[in-house]
Amino acid sequence: MPRRSKGDKLSKRERIILSLLVKNARLKYTEIAKKVGMSIAGVLKRVKWLESEGYIIRYTAILNHEKLGKSLLVFIFVKTEAGATPDVAKKISSLDPSSILEVHEITGEYDLLIKAYVEDRRALQSLVWKILRIPSVVTTHTIVSLSTFYESPSVIIEQV
Repeated sequence: MPRRSKGDKLSKRERIILSLLVKNARLKYTEIAKKVGMSIAGVLKRVKWLESEGYIIRYTAILNHEKLGKSLLVFIFVKTEAGATPDVAKKISSLDPSSILEVHEITGEYDLLIKAYVEDRRALQSLVWKILRIPSVVTTHTIVSLSTFYESPSVIIEQV
């Protein structure tokens, strides 16, 4: 593996490897090697390098939320008191791990954006009330997704 200085870009092969793994993290190295035109050992070496350099953070399963009874996708905007956003975000992050997927600090009228899957309106109401009871939360605004047209666990950096 050639030494690189900080800021060096990924090779086309590395971008293809990453894109293949985003689409299917269980893809065998033999299949990746065929698609990239490399040896299996070469692919293994590149994947290990991509992991060690932090390009690959972890491998995970993507679950079907509807089959798990969580059919309502919601986005909750949260306004916090000045300076309280990091503490509120930490509390929200541990509030309901079975529902909350993401917590982001954002710009604009609100300070945080939460992505969650809940069972129904009652579960949504319960989650919102839990959030509103956190000290320093000023208000919330909730949006319910009607349909998801596109969703990806990560960006695809190279079309394969």
